[in-house]
Amino acid sequence: MSDGAGSDAGSAPHRLSARAYFAWVTLVTIVVFALFALLRPSLANAVKETLGLVTAPLQAPQSFYAVRVAPILGEHCANCHGARRQKSKLRLDTLAAILRGGKHGPVIRPGEITKSVLAQRISLPPGSERVMPPTSQPALSPDDATVIKLWIGAGASGIQPVTDFKTAPRPVAHVTIAKPDPAAVAAARAPIASALQALQERFPDVIDYESRGSARLELRATLLGRAFGDRELAAFAPVRDYIVWADLSGTSIGAPSASAITAMRNLRVLRMVDVSVGPAMAATLEAARQHGIRVYADQANAEAIDGQH
Repeated sequence: MSDGAGSDAGSAPHRLSARAYFAWVTLVTIVVFALFALLRPSLANAVKETLGLVTAPLQAPQSFYAVRVAPILGEHCANCHGARRQKSKLRLDTLAAILRGGKHGPVIRPGEITKSVLAQRISLPPGSERVMPPTSQPALSPDDATVIKLWIGAGASGIQPVTDFKTAPRPVAHVTIAKPDPAAVAAARAPIASALQALQERFPDVIDYESRGSARLELRATLLGRAFGDRELAAFAPVRDYIVWADLSGTSIGAPSASAITAMRNLRVLRMVDVSVGPAMAATLEAARQHGIRVYADQANAEAIDGQH
């Protein structure tokens, strides 16, 4: 008995002490986080902020970011990605928020221009459905786009001085655009205020103003998919003159909606991907193109529209 017990004790696996185990887990955690920070610095910064390890990425008031990049993003992007409104849960008004990214993940990869979503989107040709800022907003100048891409390529630092960017386009004097007058905005929105509120209650998140200083509307029926049909589109008749951007992709609208689309006399952009397009709708979409509306469609629908020539 004693020999057997001694043999069992001798063959028992060595167990780490609580202190050694804690030290081992800590070391592994540090190594994993270091690798994570090296491969995905923007996400690492977000984790550190969440854990309270840093209050915000280090930023200098006279850095290239503060002097050149932040003003561009503030002028062209803050209306939709700022303190009051965050499309896709993305803010571009602080360095911390830029590095954190939005609902779809990071928008920049420091040091990698071609892999940064922000750089990709601002580089798209005018009229592209994914260009940023969107076609309903003032476009970035080529120099402004270059400034942002140079900053990303150099590491998206908040402290790197302006003098490090020898090839950056020379800054130009920008005309200061006055902030929206709340009274003027309210007056412009007044004719549709009650109708819009009723629609927003019936169709949450489907329709909203394109910016905080505008009375123009964006319709995102695609969020409802096949549950959005001809009758639903007809419900937007009270605000149709204010709709400038409409995404009807994936909905179940048909020929009866052709007249509703034609009645949107201020429409600029129309997306019709994965929608059943018959002859009546195809003729409507071709007429829309002839009037300067940007119509985006999948291949099958594009062929049907082109067949109206």
